[in-house]
Amino acid sequence: ASSKGGLRIPSASPPGGVHLPKFGKKNQQLPSPSGKAGDLNPSGDSPQPPTQERILLSEIEVKGASPELLQVATESLVMKPNFAYTLKEVQEDVNRVFGTGYFSSCHPVAEDTRDGVRLTIEVKENPKLNGVVAA
Repeated sequence: ASSKGGLRIPSASPPGGVHLPKFGKKNQQLPSPSGKAGDLNPSGDSPQPPTQERILLSEIEVKGASPELLQVATESLVMKPNFAYTLKEVQEDVNRVFGTGYFSSCHPVAEDTRDGVRLTIEVKENPKLNGVVAA
């Protein structure tokens, strides 16, 4: 997992929990959903599914590959800058870049900025196959 400024997002391999600060707060972690049956909605009469905080992504960038593969990775992203996303949505997009099959690693780095969270997805290209040797 990579982090800057108290933010933690796991790499796409292996997948794990995502930790970012609450929107507008520095160095705070989002609580994990409790899933308790006692969680009630505002009317107080029935259980309510836990909600996740949304994180404002001010910038989204992919680094570490050739221009052609950077374009492939960027086009695979669903997230757009200046929109708020849940931690699950961020993790799904990181996994989507890794899932293209062009990268041997995919490590997100999140940095809290004045305008929101700057998300950089650092990728490493798969080794190029130069030939096959039959034994």
